Amino acid sequence: MVDYVPIEKGMTIRQPSTANLMIDSYDRTLATYPSAGNFQIQRNNSILNGFFTRIGTSEVVLEWGLPNVSAGVNRNFRVTIAGTEYEVLLSDGFYTVAAALNAIVALLNVKSGISGTYTFSIDTSGGVVNLKCVVTAGGAAQNFTLATRTNLLTQLGFVLNVSSNLQRVGAVTAPDLRTYRYLDIVSNQLTYAQDLKDATTAISSRDVLCRWYFDWTGVPIPDAYGFPIYQGYSAFTERRIFNPPKQIRWEPNLPIGNLGFQVYFNSFGTSGADILLDDTRFDWLMTLQVSEV
Repeated sequence: MVDYVPIEKGMTIRQPSTANLMIDSYDRTLATYPSAGNFQIQRNNSILNGFFTRIGTSEVVLEWGLPNVSAGVNRNFRVTIAGTEYEVLLSDGFYTVAAALNAIVALLNVKSGISGTYTFSIDTSGGVVNLKCVVTAGGAAQNFTLATRTNLLTQLGFVLNVSSNLQRVGAVTAPDLRTYRYLDIVSNQLTYAQDLKDATTAISSRDVLCRWYFDWTGVPIPDAYGFPIYQGYSAFTERRIFNPPKQIRWEPNLPIGNLGFQVYFNSFGTSGADILLDDTRFDWLMTLQVSEV
């Protein structure tokens, strides 16, 4: 008698198909949309014809050239000596904390009313960093006050309304000269179909493709005075991989036609990314992965 053993049949498992949607902010019509912070991509035909159910941001490249110190934002610095207030203005540009302090000292020492009478310097004795003032003739200590709040003064962490010949950098908060803390890249045409909405602790909230935080992936290098050099203190180009990416639900019968993109930022002194970033000194690239399931 022969036992009958049925032949087992295997079922071939096919991995879901995926495709890439590559976005380059430079593909916009530059004459119509000069800024990568707000533009439309328009094509005669659909960009993608559907038949997928998920969209995920897998990588982003940011090409950044906006200075972290600029007019109208954070280049004013004021000191009061013997009842007279003096203001100096840093030139627009990229600064570390050390470079900003050195520039402030250099500008104060040639300021009319200060030059030849008082001398400013950076004092690092005692393991802290101070802005120091002395009487030029003889070197006696000269008290001064930081009486008017400016963004630059606040970002450097100085104390207001204290009279001393030594004003400590970072006495209130750690010095941070980043103009932007993060960017949100937004496209309503790609996120309107998602049922699971994004959320934030900020005052306003919106669905995003990704958020770019202005931080290096490693430990920041210190500057000449030991303060960390954060991302944004210089121009940079950096690529980031999002693994796993945020998954956006998509209706498979919906094609992707024209696309609009906006970039919102959180800037120094604000509580949410509420202002459209409209500047020509940056661009970005993004890879979106679309899949069947």
